[in-house]
Amino acid sequence: MRDQTMDIQRKVSLASYAVEAARQFAAEDGKPTLTEQKSIQNDDTMVTVVCITYNHEEYIAQALDSFLMQKTDFKFKVFVGEDCGPDSTADIVREYAAKYPDIIVPFIREENVGAQRNLIDMCQRATSPYIAFCEGDDYWTDEYKLQKQVDYMQTHHQYRACFCNAEIIADDQWYLNSHYAPDSKGRRLIPHSMPEINKDQREWTAASYISNGPAHTSTMLFRWNYDLPIPDTYYTRVFGDHPIMMMQLGLGKLSLLPDVVSAYRRSDVGIIMFKSKNEHFVKTRLNWILVLTDLLTFFEKHYGDYCKIQIENRIKLEATNYLKAVIARDDSEAVATLFTDHPEAAKIVLRSYISFYHDSRALTRAYSWEGYKLVVRNRYYRNLLRPIVWLFRKTEKVIKGLKWLKGKLRNIISLALYWKNTLVPKRADIWVFSGFNKKTYVDNTKYFYEYVLAHHPEITAYWLTMDQSIFDQLQSENKPVLMMRTRRCRSIVSRAAIAVTDHYRMSDYDALSGLNDNLKIVQLWHGVGLKSTKNLVKSTTVPGAEYSDDILPAQTDNAVQRLIKKMKYIRHAYFRELFEKWFMVICPGPLQIGQFAAPLNIKPEQCFVCGFPRNIFIHQTQRDTDVCRILYAPTYRWNATKEKEMVQYIIDAAVQIQETMQALNANLTIRLHPHTWRSYGERLARLAEAYDRIQIDTEKDVYQTLGRYSVLISDYSSIANDFVLLDRPIIYFNYDFEAYTKHDTQMDFDYDSVTPGIKAKTWEEVLSAIVTYVEDPQKDGTARREIRSMFYDMSVNDKDNSRRIVDEIKRRLALQER
Repeated sequence: MRDQTMDIQRKVSLASYAVEAARQFAAEDGKPTLTEQKSIQNDDTMVTVVCITYNHEEYIAQALDSFLMQKTDFKFKVFVGEDCGPDSTADIVREYAAKYPDIIVPFIREENVGAQRNLIDMCQRATSPYIAFCEGDDYWTDEYKLQKQVDYMQTHHQYRACFCNAEIIADDQWYLNSHYAPDSKGRRLIPHSMPEINKDQREWTAASYISNGPAHTSTMLFRWNYDLPIPDTYYTRVFGDHPIMMMQLGLGKLSLLPDVVSAYRRSDVGIIMFKSKNEHFVKTRLNWILVLTDLLTFFEKHYGDYCKIQIENRIKLEATNYLKAVIARDDSEAVATLFTDHPEAAKIVLRSYISFYHDSRALTRAYSWEGYKLVVRNRYYRNLLRPIVWLFRKTEKVIKGLKWLKGKLRNIISLALYWKNTLVPKRADIWVFSGFNKKTYVDNTKYFYEYVLAHHPEITAYWLTMDQSIFDQLQSENKPVLMMRTRRCRSIVSRAAIAVTDHYRMSDYDALSGLNDNLKIVQLWHGVGLKSTKNLVKSTTVPGAEYSDDILPAQTDNAVQRLIKKMKYIRHAYFRELFEKWFMVICPGPLQIGQFAAPLNIKPEQCFVCGFPRNIFIHQTQRDTDVCRILYAPTYRWNATKEKEMVQYIIDAAVQIQETMQALNANLTIRLHPHTWRSYGERLARLAEAYDRIQIDTEKDVYQTLGRYSVLISDYSSIANDFVLLDRPIIYFNYDFEAYTKHDTQMDFDYDSVTPGIKAKTWEEVLSAIVTYVEDPQKDGTARREIRSMFYDMSVNDKDNSRRIVDEIKRRLALQER
């Protein structure tokens, strides 16, 4: 009943939206109006057929008749958008609408709006769960076309859309006839007659669809996403069907039903019909480049890097084919058009050319020029080498298979070791520590480990690592250290009572190194941040970091359910995070119990309110007085393009930064996040060489020097909340706030209300803010102290943080032993 209510509410909301959209469409200045608007459907409409038509006087009746002949056990509507054509198409549409008012809804435009705007306007006015397409010069040939597709979609919920085969109707003189291979009945079909199509393929994603776009418009049926944002550029392009299919698919899937259900008419009124094969080829290549460039931007904005390579490969293909065609006819002006009108596509092609050129040079160096021509250009020798290459490829597959088998074997061994080591008696005086991904020596675990070594000889503490350089460093400093995945490491960890981490147990420990079910995890975490903890489980790439309600019993479970979960727990626990079972979680203030712990199903009694071990330097380090030191420490961006933009902004502003720093007798230190995806060391080093007031901090650990800075520039990083402890000015350089919160992560708080400092969108604004704070360091001081009190319990945030944590761990261990 609840689902039905929600569905009705959604449809009412969509209907209201459709009414408002119709009103705005007619009312906005410069926008076309409709002579008839019957856009609102009844709630029981299952499918809306959307038909755009222009100058189709000769064909539109056949299209409408093919819709009307549909035999279905559900209700459907036909929206017909006549786009102010020069013929009598509008009159024919009106006649059909008058005759079939319960089915056909006419949209007669008073001025031409273009095919894509015509299409999307009607789609936005629909309220049905499904939308089907067919243009006015095409028609359906199967009277069960809609019924077949809806039946399929109703039982295959994993698909966003489906399509079928369409028969091409063209005269014998059509220059593209030879492109399509007739089937056994002499029919040329889309997609089954397309030479590049795999007739057995039944499923596509956006990434696979982009290579050949196998669906014809007249066969498309969508599980329509009414919330899909349509970019403005979509309305300016010639092609609309394939881009909307890609955008509607997003991360979903598309399915093919092999039936032939419609006819694609090759007529002279089509918008992409050209008189010659060569003209058709060149013009459609340019149109595809525009569409593909738009799609690249759309997918990057909404889905990150998903589909990026496939779209870029298609752009390379279309641009290369275009250049090949126009160079063959010695058309220099057409060559220049690609670079002047389509610079992004041209850059992609040039990068591809440079890559292939380097490959060619590498082969030439390996084989000599004569050898290169022999193995690459000579068909005989190329075919002669094919079996050798085939053998290498097969060998590679065998190696991959062996790696897969090795992985499975390691999983079995890990499972056995996990439970074997669980049975080993634990010693409360053995504690182990590890860094992120088993290969770092920084942050809270480092400082807590060093504190325990220095002040608690009664505790046997070991650092665990997979990094040889860290192992050698700690050995040289006479600090107890173990190389992970060794017998000695497993022996010691299996007897340890406490394992300390500041990320995840599954990133910092493993069963091959002694991880077991009775090893108690002390979670220090790595910052008091603004980013949403609710999305932490979804956003992390750490394997096994997921909720464990499938393997941990709940109070509402019956005996059978508890038994099943116990069996699953035995099977899965060795590679699961199990944060619900963490022994102790450090929260610098009560606020983090609700912000961090609660979304991870961590009980309040598992939390301990105390400051971070790493903040000892914040409480001890003095600010530099000889020169005003300013730190720029942005967080990382998941999107590599955004990350590169961030670095480029710094480089572009270098002159202004230098001038401002000189005027203030200040230095700006740039410190990129240690998880930054790419290395910008060389570029930033050149920057520091050219400008003596710009320095680069390449140390992974910022906390030893954080107290030296007078002003911090950050964005969404938890380092800003650490700096709040110093009660010094913070500038929030949040130029990409909308994109960051939409695509990287959401915020747990209203950003403006918990960032006690000047907000800046450009480097000019940042530099102006620096001047303001240098002249008046106490500006925004009251707000800073309020936020500090909000996030931190200052009675337990000082140089004694590590002492408190040790005392609490001992207390809890003692309680557990009683």
